[in-house]
Amino acid sequence: RGLIHDDERWMVHYTKLAAFVARFGHADVPKTWVSDNNLARWVSQQRNLYRRYVENKLYTYEVEADGRLGRKNNQLTPWRIQKLYDIGFTFKTQFNWKDRYEQLRNVFEKEGNITSACMDAKGEWEEEFPGLYLWTFTQRTEYRKWKEGLPSRMNDDKFEQLNSLGFEWDPMQALWEKRRMQLQKYREEYGHIRVTRKQDRSLASFLIDQRKKYRLYQESPAASTLTEEKIKLLEDVGMEWDPLETRWQMKFDELELFSRDHGHCQVPVLYPENQSLGNWVLAQRSSKREGRLDREKEDQLLSIGFVFDVADHSFDQGMQKLREYKKKHGDCLVPRTYEDQSLVMFVCNQRNQYRRLLKNRQNSVTDERLQQLKEVGFVFRVESPWDDYYERLCQFRDVHGHANVPVNHTDTSLASFVYQQRNLYRLLKQGKKKTMTPEKIEKLERIGFAWNTNEARWMQRLGELKKFIAEHGHCNLPPNHRAFPQLGMWLWTQRRNYKRLQAGEKNTMTEQRIKLLEEAGIELSVPANRPKR
Repeated sequence: RGLIHDDERWMVHYTKLAAFVARFGHADVPKTWVSDNNLARWVSQQRNLYRRYVENKLYTYEVEADGRLGRKNNQLTPWRIQKLYDIGFTFKTQFNWKDRYEQLRNVFEKEGNITSACMDAKGEWEEEFPGLYLWTFTQRTEYRKWKEGLPSRMNDDKFEQLNSLGFEWDPMQALWEKRRMQLQKYREEYGHIRVTRKQDRSLASFLIDQRKKYRLYQESPAASTLTEEKIKLLEDVGMEWDPLETRWQMKFDELELFSRDHGHCQVPVLYPENQSLGNWVLAQRSSKREGRLDREKEDQLLSIGFVFDVADHSFDQGMQKLREYKKKHGDCLVPRTYEDQSLVMFVCNQRNQYRRLLKNRQNSVTDERLQQLKEVGFVFRVESPWDDYYERLCQFRDVHGHANVPVNHTDTSLASFVYQQRNLYRLLKQGKKKTMTPEKIEKLERIGFAWNTNEARWMQRLGELKKFIAEHGHCNLPPNHRAFPQLGMWLWTQRRNYKRLQAGEKNTMTEQRIKLLEEAGIELSVPANRPKR
């Protein structure tokens, strides 16, 4: 049973080798073949067993009836030898110099050069021509011995033949050239050569090494293996000797373009057209604060109007606008409705920061800023414009007959004031906020202000009815009046509700509403005819 198991295991490797032969046309699996390292060892083992077989060493197998198995595991039998012959397996692996040269010439014809070919034991040429990679190193070794006058298999004829293919005698130069060509290919694909370790660890390491050698070359050319020729070749493929400096300059160019388009350098952090630019701008301010920004870069940024201290810059801009406002209006009392809302926000923020200062809370007030505000005559505490709005509300009541400004009124600020008063009144009733005073409540109710929105609509209709009476001298409005259908329906509803209240049925009609209707000269006892549909 053990022999059968061994034969099955042998067939597993044999099947893999047959697949290799079908793919590459030969059975010489390289030792460094990445797809299956075990297969290369197995192939080597078959050749060793064959050599013993031929030399009649360890040949103690006994052929079974089918001629397949020997008594000892891992022995080569006639059946196995024949199976290997069937797929073109060769038990002799030594190539002569001419064979290897022809393989190398084959590479040259396909690649156009061999400066970067066959330099990687894991490359595709090593799979097609196993051992060629090591053979090239052997030629270099023999060449060095030949040049030094030592015994060597290199001669003039071999040297000339290899030279005709552009053979690189310096292996390090060959590897360098290979990396350079990889960089060129990378640039063609990505437009730059900023290779990351995650993309290609060896190529990224090569770039780092070249930059180190470049810095050494700048200090002492003789101490570096980098030459003027290599420097030029690398620069031709886009080499960045100082990638951080290169990226900084790229971002500066982007910022300069932004400044031309927008008139400033205040790039939002989440700028949609260039999200990284906003973060870069923040990084420059941080570097300036921490003393890491060199003077040359600082001057370069200042030349396009870059602002390092945004808070000071915003304050200076606000002060400039405030001075212009005072020069034009004679004071610093900027109304909330002023056309330049940025100045309104600036003024409000200064008062807010001053209040925080008085309460010993965190604020942005400095002695210098405080002095500038005082010099311009800034008023840190101003009276509420509530009385101004109340006066405007009284004027509205005189015109419309009620004090209930609709939300969609053309005077949006007055409509907002009315909404705010109702909201503050509701909060007062809930015990949450007490900015609504009894004095304000009394003044608003004096002009018929309705705290409830439903009440407000009712008062609005009453005002419209008073206006109708003043213009027509009566209030005989049928529910289906062509000119005033809504007002006629409202009057019909009030008379109906009054009649139901008299009959003991509770509804929205109240004694207060009855009093207001009678004061307006409306006769509620008139029969409320049902509106026609």
